[in-house]
Amino acid sequence: MPVQLEQPTKEKRTKVSADLAQHIRGPALRMRLSGVVLSMDKPKRHHDVIHALADWAGRPIKGEEIEQGFISATGAFWTREHAARMCGREGKLFSEDLW
Repeated sequence: MPVQLEQPTKEKRTKVSADLAQHIRGPALRMRLSGVVLSMDKPKRHHDVIHALADWAGRPIKGEEIEQGFISATGAFWTREHAARMCGREGKLFSEDLW
């Protein structure tokens, strides 16, 4: 089954402050089996990374193959939940919260 993108909740979301957002370089995917991280710089979104991976692999990417998150300014992979905590949020962080 192709990847189902996680969607922000319907409630009105406010942008993360620029001071906090500067710690995130862009959306990222971590391959569950290998741990390899693929990322793109902002203002790209997770679907851009997924499509690039699918093009490279020559096949659709299954949701269970990847974990969506962000790449930090220092190059670390942060899950959506960890990125939210680092930006003073609860739950999951979405690129729409950043740019």
